[in-house]
Amino acid sequence: MVKILIIDDEKIIRDKVGKILKDDGHDVLVAKDGIEGINIIKNDIIELVIMDVIMPKKGGIETLMELQNITKNMKIIIITGKVSQESDAFVNLVKNFGASVVINKPFKRELLLDAVHNLLNK
Repeated sequence: MVKILIIDDEKIIRDKVGKILKDDGHDVLVAKDGIEGINIIKNDIIELVIMDVIMPKKGGIETLMELQNITKNMKIIIITGKVSQESDAFVNLVKNFGASVVINKPFKRELLLDAVHNLLNK
């Protein structure tokens, strides 16, 4: 069983993504912002992080930067509704800070699961 952390300030997204992942057989932890997420990562073994970019307290970019200081090998999926996936500058920025995949909200269940399976099988 793979342990996945969801970091998103929207409860509906945490619940939706969490259900998709639990139904797929994963162990899911959730955090409502980057501060909670980083604390979980420091105290647990997480294999994949799925996170939003724009959040209160500590946003996605700050969280990505801190994750790079904790672990260089974390697999990260960015989910966002605020920034266009087609924005090369944004995609390059988050990938430079360690994100592997960028998915726009709203997204289909299959798209999320494909990204999760691809990253976990690397």
